[in-house]
Amino acid sequence: RCKRIVRELGPLALTASSDTEASTRNLLQAYESAKASIGDNPGISGLLSAISELEAPINRFFDEVLVMAEKEDLKDARLSLLQHIADLPAGIANLSRLEGF
Repeated sequence: RCKRIVRELGPLALTASSDTEASTRNLLQAYESAKASIGDNPGISGLLSAISELEAPINRFFDEVLVMAEKEDLKDARLSLLQHIADLPAGIANLSRLEGF
């Protein structure tokens, strides 16, 4: 879901810490934890473990937050977070080969 939204975007700097929405802040924390976890346990098993921990915060984020906010800086902050989450598998797994991805 994250990848589909940001697929056509150029690289964005991670600026989500400027977002005050609780769901965004929770997702940012989950992303940072997942990234650290992958760094500690590189490879497919580390990736799958980290991604599984992101499921609930991602679902909550999409349920509670309007990604395409009217305020451009807020929209960019949210898109940057999704882009960084979508990039977690880079160098470990090519998820684009999965059907529907």
